[in-house]
Amino acid sequence: MKRRLIAALLVCMCCSAALGEEISLLPGVDLTGLSRQAVRLDLQLQYDEYMPLGEERVADLNRLLRHISLRGEAQTAGDTQWERLALRFDGDELFSLTQRTDSAGVAAVASPTDLAWLQPAGSEVSVLPEAGDPLIGMNGTEWQWYEDLTALVSVTLQDWEEQIKSRKGTNTVVGGYGTTKLVRTLTIAKADTEAWQAYLREHCPEGELRRLLREVTLSGKQTVTMYTLEDGTLRRLAYTGNAAATDGTTRKVTLIWRTEHTDTRLRDDISFKTPATKGKNRDTVKLSRDQKLTEEGQVQLSLTASHDAVRGKQRTQRGVELNLTGSGGALNGECTLTRKLSGDLESDEELRLTPDVRVEDGALCGTVAWNALTGGELSSAGRAEVRLESVQPDWQMPQGVPALTEEAAQAAQETMTLAIASALVRRAALLPEEDTLFFSRGLSEWPEIVRQARELQ
Repeated sequence: MKRRLIAALLVCMCCSAALGEEISLLPGVDLTGLSRQAVRLDLQLQYDEYMPLGEERVADLNRLLRHISLRGEAQTAGDTQWERLALRFDGDELFSLTQRTDSAGVAAVASPTDLAWLQPAGSEVSVLPEAGDPLIGMNGTEWQWYEDLTALVSVTLQDWEEQIKSRKGTNTVVGGYGTTKLVRTLTIAKADTEAWQAYLREHCPEGELRRLLREVTLSGKQTVTMYTLEDGTLRRLAYTGNAAATDGTTRKVTLIWRTEHTDTRLRDDISFKTPATKGKNRDTVKLSRDQKLTEEGQVQLSLTASHDAVRGKQRTQRGVELNLTGSGGALNGECTLTRKLSGDLESDEELRLTPDVRVEDGALCGTVAWNALTGGELSSAGRAEVRLESVQPDWQMPQGVPALTEEAAQAAQETMTLAIASALVRRAALLPEEDTLFFSRGLSEWPEIVRQARELQ
């Protein structure tokens, strides 16, 4: 639960950071920097409900949790993603896990143990339980597609001007975005597709879109159609073509992007469909944002995202809906994240977040309340004190990390569980009795554990 909540909070807060520079949601904090650079999230939890614990046990747990905090750090640099999660007790770090994900797989090191391993790309052997996409399919970087597409279209119009055909006087109604007057079409012949993909990979800004372009292989004829106003302002872009996906299937790719940027409003809608040319596999991603400046000086932001993935008989649907209002250095609103599995595996999860944060010394600080539901029933509820800021971590990973085997994975799980439990219990045993009732009420050995811990102090 805690790992999933940390990830969800990063989604909520990083999505609020990945905005256009024209309209500032929170003046005084570099939100674009927070979304593009390494971020650190400090988190301390308090529960209102935690099924199946009763009211007394939840109160016991909260007294213990006042001493425990979590720190998550994340950074994406090109095709490499770094993540670090640390368990802290009264400000001291008890345990940490650092992961580096790249084309070779997932390398990890756990401290203070001597554990280090590499889960090769494509391997099903894992030390950590399958996260099922702990971010529920979204990690905040998807919103960079808007800016990346804008930059890519701009440079393409210049470099491929001779190959672009234009039709003036063509009135096209772009639903909700007005009527365009000019249609410009760029057609890439099958023989030129390899060079076209190399061009896109080179000129697309670093980020989620460029990573996608590196993972797929374009094939066949590619067509890009741009619908613009008379002054050349883009309102709609349509892309079609085939591509080989990482699951070995060939996909028919259709991308539709509608956009409008003014001094007081930013609007974008993206629909990205990739059904397999053979078989049932398909992916559909939809992204939408509407960010506007009101007459009262408030900035209102609405973001929605969904990912519908089908693999054979298994279907996974993920969604994010975010509504925020920024005013006077404060940020509040609500965010809902959902995940539904149907087929061989079935589940229905929902996480509702209500942020109430403000700017302090260039960071976002405040409280985020949550309600977690499974199958429509409440599983937990509470609030988290949070602080999100841009940092410059010193990422390190040992050389020559051994590839993971099933035996090594099981041993690592047991070692980490024991290390976390023993470190936590040793520190908790030194707390005042009232703060350790969560242990003492249900653990007959607790007095002896306290005695031994104090002897070792």
